Amino acid sequence: MISLAARSTAPKCAADGRHTIVHLIETLGSGGAERLLYTNLKHLPAPRFKSIVITVFDTPGRWTGPIRELGVEVESLGCRDYQGLARGVVRLRAWLNQERPNLCTRTFGRQTSSGAWRAV
Repeated sequence: MISLAARSTAPKCAADGRHTIVHLIETLGSGGAERLLYTNLKHLPAPRFKSIVITVFDTPGRWTGPIRELGVEVESLGCRDYQGLARGVVRLRAWLNQERPNLCTRTFGRQTSSGAWRAV
C-alpha cells in the first residue's frame, strides 16, 4: 500500500521535462467537444507539453485514431455505463495520485459532471 505521508503532492514533469496535461472526456465520439479537443491537442507545442487523454467510457470513437496519430496517449477509465462511475472515480484518483500531472482539463456532459467527479 502506498503511504500518503511519504508521497509528494507537487506536480511532476514527464521524464523528458515536459509538463503533463491530462484531458478528461466522456468518449471520443463524433461530437464538437471531441473535435475541439483534437484541435487543441494538434496546436499544443509537443516539445513543451505531454498530453494524455483519459476517457470515462470504454468505447473507441471517431477521434481515438486521429488523436493517437498526434502522438497523444489515450487511456480509458473502463466505465461501461453510469453505474460504473464510482469505480471510475477511484481509478482516476489513484492514477492522478501516482502520476501527478501539471494540469487537468475536463469536458463532460450534464449527466457525467455529477457530484461523483467533484470528489476527484
